[in-house]
Amino acid sequence: MTSGSKGKLAEAALRVESADIEAGWQGLYADGGEPKGPAEKLVRGAREIYSFASREGDLATENLRRWSGADVVCVGPRPSEGEAKHVGEFLAEQVAQRAVIGVAVKQMLASIADRGLGFGGNPGGDVVVHPGSGAEKKNWAREKFMELVKRLRDGGRKVRVLVGSKK
Repeated sequence: MTSGSKGKLAEAALRVESADIEAGWQGLYADGGEPKGPAEKLVRGAREIYSFASREGDLATENLRRWSGADVVCVGPRPSEGEAKHVGEFLAEQVAQRAVIGVAVKQMLASIADRGLGFGGNPGGDVVVHPGSGAEKKNWAREKFMELVKRLRDGGRKVRVLVGSKK
């Protein structure tokens, strides 16, 4: 569950199902709230829900459990301030005890590290590097991006850097 555009990106890149936060999820944060439309269909059929938007014991988590009867797992979206760890590693650690999911996440991270996110593309083609995010503190150090671009170019790859406007 995320904004529509981020969900479409996750679906294409990670082959997961997403739900637009604007499509029937308003009741998630309301006492006694109920899901509507597509949200209801998605939640009522779930066996497991991994929530990056709620915490154990909060209203949203309790509503998800009440709506679905599913096992709801709250996953923190990023390491705490000062914790020197890649977000992928942080996420994998949180689901490691869940046998199938933990193994699947490890395999996905290894595949991404080895081949990148693309499916069926040209392995020797252009590389697009996107060094930004919505918050400066989430970004990898500029020097690391510069080193990555240099190593890719030194290896014969054409690299394009994608940047957006800062708010």
